[in-house]
Order: sequence, then C-alpha cells, then structure tokens
Amino acid sequence: MNARDDQAQFLAPVIHSDEICADKDWAKIFGNRNPLKLDIGCGNGSFLVEMAIAEPHCNFIGIDFYAEGIRRTCRKILRNQLSNARVLHASAKRTLELCFADESVAAIYVNFPDPWPKRRHGKRRMVQSDFAKLLYRRLQIGGEIVLATDSETYLGEMLGVLTAVKGLESKYASGIVNSLPNRIETLYERRYRERGMPIFYAGVQKTK
Repeated sequence: MNARDDQAQFLAPVIHSDEICADKDWAKIFGNRNPLKLDIGCGNGSFLVEMAIAEPHCNFIGIDFYAEGIRRTCRKILRNQLSNARVLHASAKRTLELCFADESVAAIYVNFPDPWPKRRHGKRRMVQSDFAKLLYRRLQIGGEIVLATDSETYLGEMLGVLTAVKGLESKYASGIVNSLPNRIETLYERRYRERGMPIFYAGVQKTK
C-alpha cells in the first residue's frame, strides 16, 4: 500500500468488522444519528459516493470484501471530502450479523450481485432465505431493499426470496420494473445502457 492509500484510509477510514461489532455505535463513528444506508458490494465506490453527495443528511456504509475496491472507494471519499461515507472491509453476511443492531438501517442497496448461474454454485448466491431474514431484522419499519441487475431471471428469484419473509412486501405491483425515478446509476448500469442492454429493478419494504 502506498502513501496515498495510507492517507485515504486515515481520512476515509476502512472499518473492520471487529472494530464495531462490540457496541454497533454508528452514531459515535459518524458523529450524528442520521439514517444509515448500506451499499452491499460497493465495488469501486462510484454509487456509494454519488449517493452520499446527493443525500448529505444520510450516512452511507459501503460493504465489500475486495481490497482493491476498498482502496478505490477510499480515494473517492477522500477526493470528495465526504464525512457521511465509510467502508466496511468484510463479507456482507458477517457484517450484517455483527455490525448492525435490529431495526437500525433505513435502506439497503444490492447492485449487480453475482448470479452464480450454474446450479452447483447456487449456494453461493447472496440473497438466500437466511440472509433475507437477516436483512429484515436489520431494517427499520418502512425501510427498503433496492435491487438492480441485468438478469431478469435472477432478479425474480431474489424478489421471491425476499417477499417470502413475512413483513417484506414488493414496492411495485409488477414486481420488476425497468427504471426507477431519480435513480443514481452504477458504473455497470451506464455501460449497459450505452450498449442498449436492459436493466431490471425491484424493491421491497419492511411493513411490520
């Protein structure tokens, strides 16, 4: 890691799961009790940073396991001097289990998760029954999960898993939609749209 990376991690700190799991005190880390929003699989941080800029009165936490994506995200946070964005370097499931209290999260974004299309790899998919129940517990009443992918089939499967959890309901009558109002696009979305490829969205809300 070079000096620039060290500076980025100091000013836009990467938080490891064991640093926060004891008290889950995100208000202490951010210095306020603004709504928490999670970007699961934040990649290079473009979506996370643009959301943090667009919604300065919310706190955004990117979650990713890959070090290079973490470094790029930190640089973007530093460049934009954002005090309302942090990155957790850990797996999504471990992070949700250890680092957040029940009913503490206002929104969760899952953008272009790996579909693991081969049947033998199905158990590696992120959105499965146990994980969906965990997301439900962490969401506040009225909180939402927003899904985006280029695979309509996989999106339908994820939506089915989530809505099977009592208290999570689809936000859209059709279930899957082709656009979202005022949506900030990820790097993948922009590239796909430039190629004329469709993107599919779904959302669920915690109703009780």
